Amino acid sequence: MADPSKDVKKLSMILESEEWRVEKAIERGTIRRVRTSFPGFVYYRTVREFAGFERGTLIVPSHGLLLRGFPKIERALLLEPALRSRFGEVGKVIVEEKMNGHNVRVFELDGEVYAATRGGLICPYTTHKLRNMFEDELKQFFEDYPGTVVCGEFVGKENPYVSREYPEARDVGFFVFDVRDPSGRFWSYEEKLKVDEYGLERVRCFGEFEVSEVEEIHRIVRELDREGREGIVIKDPDRKLPPLKYTTHSAHVEEIEWAFRFAFDLGRDFVLTRTIREGFQSFEWCEKDRELKRRGAEIGRAIVEGLRRAVEQVVEEGEAYEEIPLTFESREWFERYEDFVKRVTGGTHSLKIIEEKEDGTVRAVLRKRYFGTGDKVSRILEEGVL
Repeated sequence: MADPSKDVKKLSMILESEEWRVEKAIERGTIRRVRTSFPGFVYYRTVREFAGFERGTLIVPSHGLLLRGFPKIERALLLEPALRSRFGEVGKVIVEEKMNGHNVRVFELDGEVYAATRGGLICPYTTHKLRNMFEDELKQFFEDYPGTVVCGEFVGKENPYVSREYPEARDVGFFVFDVRDPSGRFWSYEEKLKVDEYGLERVRCFGEFEVSEVEEIHRIVRELDREGREGIVIKDPDRKLPPLKYTTHSAHVEEIEWAFRFAFDLGRDFVLTRTIREGFQSFEWCEKDRELKRRGAEIGRAIVEGLRRAVEQVVEEGEAYEEIPLTFESREWFERYEDFVKRVTGGTHSLKIIEEKEDGTVRAVLRKRYFGTGDKVSRILEEGVL
């Protein structure tokens, strides 16, 4: 077991902060030691910003490894003024697709590939899936560009964080949207194209646009909306300015319907933020009564349908939950992820094996329970009042 006092010294050096500050951060829970699912090292993560390092920063003291947290991307509510104020001086922007999955930072340690969540946890499931898909490609990339971090979106119907089908990802997929060098600098768009040479997939790029080409960017968003896709990320071609994200109406509707299935756990925050986006989007697109009524009807239907599904589920099954199918290449990977889920969720989520195949493959289901909704709906069904 690692000596905590030695860890503090090493953390202090890696984070370039005084030892007493690191100790206080550990006491307050700002920096937390994580029991890893992998042998050979222990690591720490920041659950809040510390000493200029973002939330989700991951540190492996024994190896001197620092994996900076991924900066929060601001959301544009009105594209025209957002583009002008953020990118007016550079004049041009790159527009990429924003996919609906979870943010993953991929790094190399002792010759092995690992995947960290945005919160700074090394996820066994994501790690083993990435190794299956791109282990050789990633190892070659890290050999040629040591110390870099490959940032991307992990998507698909077997994604335990955000389960959503994508035609380009059969069960799961990984699409690169950024590369960060050891200093923390993000690669420019032209530099990022190097990942293509290694067989890695990138998020879809719609091209480079003048800041003034707002209508063309609106057209892209409308097309993504018709396809039921999530939205766009707008970047400085040199990746020096912070990017912006902008999401579609269909994404808002889908998220609201899902959130109201678990309304007493998620509904309030989800509906406020999404309806604010809807109002500004409708305003900027100068929608008339017909379009406004359609937008409002779809949002309202999503709220009611989501909540009705919640009530029906509690009536039929006694709890509110969602289930996501997952496939593991071996029982060892299943057990690693099962242990991870128990530790991270405190028992609110659980894994159940559905099938073990002769080749060692394990098919399982992840059940994510929402106790606030289940309890509240049960009480209303029994007493009839809120």
